[in-house]
Amino acid sequence: SISHFVSLRIEINASQKTVFDVITKPEYLEALTPTFDSDNLLDLYWYTSSKINFKYLNSLNITADFAGLHFGSYYIQIDAKLENYQYVEKFLLLEDESTSSTELIITCGPYIDDFEGQKFILRNWANKVKELSEE
Repeated sequence: SISHFVSLRIEINASQKTVFDVITKPEYLEALTPTFDSDNLLDLYWYTSSKINFKYLNSLNITADFAGLHFGSYYIQIDAKLENYQYVEKFLLLEDESTSSTELIITCGPYIDDFEGQKFILRNWANKVKELSEE
């Protein structure tokens, strides 16, 4: 079967620190959870095993993760093992200090099944991150 990666870019009128906080702080879990399907809900137990308020599959076995400043930009990467393949989530925040805006660049995958559905979920999640960051 063919595998696909979801790649998105979204402009957010907020600092990269604000966006990073929305993505990583547990107080945003409740607001971000409805962007997922009912079988894939986040809870506070999820936060103890991950650095990010995003979850692809319940069967995700995280093998490595990083969330923090990397060469002046916030960067998050989650590597995981799924059944018989490796899966990765990458989130890069690039701030334009002259406009006080941040570009959120996302690459996740591969998605072997339901690529369009996962793309829809990820886009909804990114739009909710934007909304919460701009409040």
